[in-house]
Amino acid sequence: MLIAFSFIVSTFSLGRSSNLLLNIYSVYLLRNLIYAFLALSLQAGSFEPLCIIKTYFSHWLTAEVMVIFRLRDKGSPRDHFPLILLSLALFICAALMPPNVGVVCAEAAQRTRVYGYVLDFETHQPIPNARITALNGYISSFRFSDLANTDIQQNVVAETNSSGFFETYVESFKQYTFFAFHDSKSTPGLDHVPAYKELAVQGSPCYIFFSLLPGASIDFTEDPFFSFDESLFSLRVVDEEGLLEITGSWMQRLEFRSGIGRRTIAVPANTKIKVEIEVFRVIGYGFRGRNLERTANFSIPLSGGYFELEQGGQVAINLRESRLEVEAQTSLQKTLHDARYMAEEIGVLSSYERSRIDRAEDLVRKAQASISSGDYVSAQADLYEAYVVLKDVQRSLSELFQNSVLSIYFITPFIGVTSSALGAIFFKDRRRRTFASLATYALLVAALFFAFPGYALVQNPSYNPLAGTLLESYVIPLLVIVSFLLGFALINSPYTYGEISDRRGTSLRSAIVTTFSLAADNLKRRKLRTLLTMVFMFMAVLAFIIATSYSHEEGFVVEQKPGVPPSEGIFVFQQAVNRNVMPFGPLETSIIQWISRQPEVLSVIPLMENVPQIGTPPPPIGFISNADKSLNYTISGVLGIIPSLEAQTTKLNQIVSPNGETGRFLNDADSNGILISQEASSALHVGINDTVKFLGKDFIVIGIFDSEKLSETKDLNGEPIIPRKVRVVESQGGPVYLTERVAPEQVVIVLSESASELPLNAVVSRVNVLTNKSEDILPLARALVLIFPRVETYASVEGEIKHLYVGYYQVIRGFTESTVLLILMILNVGAMMLNVVYERRREVVIMSTIGLNPSQITAIFACEALVMAFIAGSLGYLLGLTSYALFSFLPSPPVLKYKVEASWSILALCFSIFASLLGSIIPASKASILATPSLLKRFIVTSKERAQVDVWTLDIPIKLKQRDVKEFFNFVEDRLRAFSDPIRQEERADNIVRRKSSQDPSSEIIRFVYKYDVNKIITENELFSVKDPTSDELFVKLSSKSLLPRTVISKEASARQTASFVRRIILEYTEREKIWGTNDFKSED
Repeated sequence: MLIAFSFIVSTFSLGRSSNLLLNIYSVYLLRNLIYAFLALSLQAGSFEPLCIIKTYFSHWLTAEVMVIFRLRDKGSPRDHFPLILLSLALFICAALMPPNVGVVCAEAAQRTRVYGYVLDFETHQPIPNARITALNGYISSFRFSDLANTDIQQNVVAETNSSGFFETYVESFKQYTFFAFHDSKSTPGLDHVPAYKELAVQGSPCYIFFSLLPGASIDFTEDPFFSFDESLFSLRVVDEEGLLEITGSWMQRLEFRSGIGRRTIAVPANTKIKVEIEVFRVIGYGFRGRNLERTANFSIPLSGGYFELEQGGQVAINLRESRLEVEAQTSLQKTLHDARYMAEEIGVLSSYERSRIDRAEDLVRKAQASISSGDYVSAQADLYEAYVVLKDVQRSLSELFQNSVLSIYFITPFIGVTSSALGAIFFKDRRRRTFASLATYALLVAALFFAFPGYALVQNPSYNPLAGTLLESYVIPLLVIVSFLLGFALINSPYTYGEISDRRGTSLRSAIVTTFSLAADNLKRRKLRTLLTMVFMFMAVLAFIIATSYSHEEGFVVEQKPGVPPSEGIFVFQQAVNRNVMPFGPLETSIIQWISRQPEVLSVIPLMENVPQIGTPPPPIGFISNADKSLNYTISGVLGIIPSLEAQTTKLNQIVSPNGETGRFLNDADSNGILISQEASSALHVGINDTVKFLGKDFIVIGIFDSEKLSETKDLNGEPIIPRKVRVVESQGGPVYLTERVAPEQVVIVLSESASELPLNAVVSRVNVLTNKSEDILPLARALVLIFPRVETYASVEGEIKHLYVGYYQVIRGFTESTVLLILMILNVGAMMLNVVYERRREVVIMSTIGLNPSQITAIFACEALVMAFIAGSLGYLLGLTSYALFSFLPSPPVLKYKVEASWSILALCFSIFASLLGSIIPASKASILATPSLLKRFIVTSKERAQVDVWTLDIPIKLKQRDVKEFFNFVEDRLRAFSDPIRQEERADNIVRRKSSQDPSSEIIRFVYKYDVNKIITENELFSVKDPTSDELFVKLSSKSLLPRTVISKEASARQTASFVRRIILEYTEREKIWGTNDFKSED
């Protein structure tokens, strides 16, 4: 009764509906009911009719209702009413049935009967000879198998008869996915679109119904991958009317990067279709598996819309070429637009990045021309190089954005310090100093505000640290005010607060303030010379900032490599995935096949090599033995070659002497031949034509090679052809893997076929490629690098070796020229300071007289150079930043890598300060000894003296005439006794005894006990003279010994403090002699 009711409703719907798709559905539903009734009649003898109806409803309920809802927007409500009634009837019947819906219960068995029909969706006729295949488990919406070879990849379990009926038996209590395929050999393509049904077989017979759409096929060749990190893609067939979804036909396919050159996709025929392609890369692994990121999506046809194929038709589409056209016309155009937009946002600082964008745009145009001419190899190389350049430019511009904003938080306070320093140096009055600092600060900040883009970018909420607060719009005023106050306080606080000192000396702060004040006063006294020197330093720093650049970039790299190649050609190898461990990876077969297909290639010469052994030390790969296995020899490397081709490129045949005594080189027919070293031959006592055993296989010794000649044989990359090994060295940061060449005498050479049959991991480590013309070498080497991932090449042409790869490289410009500027600045400062020293000789004597020691005098002159360096370096750097904006007004502005990082300001200051201090060292040192030429700046303790521990002997750097000895020791004794006064507590000299030397009556000795800081240091000392054997002059020495068993400071430091005390006394003596005009003493220098 239910079938009759459905029949009436379907007929009623068919007759009254004017909607074409609704009528099609009515016919479709009526046909399903008829075939359900036929199945009931045919199988009535084996089970109850109700079971057939339950099976029918369980398989078609979801699809029927889905179609009804797909049609809810088409036709009038009156057209919808019969279908709504039918859907309600189907739901009610399904609800009243027992819970084991979808499975018919007959009798329990190990194998269950599965049967059904396969019909044509349009003609409703049975499809004979359709294959039914089964796959264990359910499938997802993505499939990994090739539809053209599904009958091979899956088990064919049944085939339909002339009525379209099939039956088969499968194991019970399992989940299956059944597929229906049909293809006629009379047509080039598939004749029907495959369909699938998922079914849980519990043990009762199951009915399946397939309705196959008339189909055609598309042969997709190659892969749509463009970037090296892309690893999988999907193909999805979409028809305009949604028939694929209605019939449960195969719609989508997912494929990993596998090197499959061809895959066939079935599509509906006689209807409008398109193929949607999505490309993904793996960005990580999560709880549910791979985390994917879509990198590209496009549809075929590329022009948009749909296309239509006839039943059984076939068309071929190259996915790689389609992807390249999309990249050239759409994707890279968008990337170019985004990069230019970012460059415009950053302003004048992006001139270098804009030049790289122009380079990428030229490459895209060149690729478009190559595509138009059908040269997709050159197009892919140009497009990928443009892609790498643009990605790196976008990264560089993003860093430029961030650094521009971050730099203002350093540059603005830096301006505050610079302007405050200028005011403090040129003005002592507080009001003038403040006004000058504020005016200079305002001028510099205003210049940078209009020239440096960081101040504009910081107002963007993305970079504003006060975004979302009430002070969001006041970020720049607050920064300007705080920076000036900070710089002003830092420079002027030493002038504001009183000095803190004790009776023993001047405080460090007061010494610094006084030294810089004296330096500033001296510079102001000679304004013209100071100004000219600072202008030169300023221009040098400005040129350093403008002309130098350093960047770490990614792109296509061509490097010149030293060495002479044995012949012309291309050395091709592929880096390992774990390149930190392995020196090379096996070269993929698809790459070798691609090279062989290129028209300009003459020969492809592979080299097989054992995978490097890893260890500490690396173990050998095996042993070679003589015929009776009585003698063994260690083997660490195996080479598998094609002899005729290898001799043509690397001249490897020259390792065997041509005199015949050591045999001959291998030829291509020596399948069991082997070459061993002379050392192996001697150790095994074997010769030519003897049999040896290596890794379980017998070989005949064809030739014995010279291991030295093998080590001298170079490949096309200029490196030895010897196999490698990896030594592991443990370090604090983890294991370090060092690649080494194996010993040449531990290498054997066989044919490539023989190497592949050995029980070791032998892979193709490289191929040498010979081309028809020399001019084809570089273009082909470039294409290989830019098309295949991790591939690097060495192009040997015209006696030169060039290394081509995609990776990171450093761009360094202008530092050589800056070295010349640095030298000129050093010479300029040195000449100026030397002139100043000679002009101020009397001033130096006065400073020495009032108590300044040589180090303090040196510091004054060094501070003068430091002040000039700081002012010139700061202004040079700041003007260098503003000059970038000025360059934009030039007709042909220079292409510069602008320096917005704060670190460049420090580098500019270091540049100027280093040059100034280096130039002032000699003049300042000269000034320190003008008044005290006999005094060294520090006492030196030798290692021999340090080993004595108890007694420290130091040379006093002064030489005396015999007539001056008594006067010198009289002066020292008087000064020591002055320090023995009871009022002196912090620094004393007690127990002073003077006597003649027992060994030399002309020599004087003074003994005394030195005390410092309330017995913190107590030393017993002896000051004595020693005659110089080479002249009539005398040296003066100090011997010091600590009397305290334990001291707060070391005993060496106690001796040095004592020496410092004696130094001051000697300084007084030399200054007195200088003032009174007596100069009979000499400096040891």
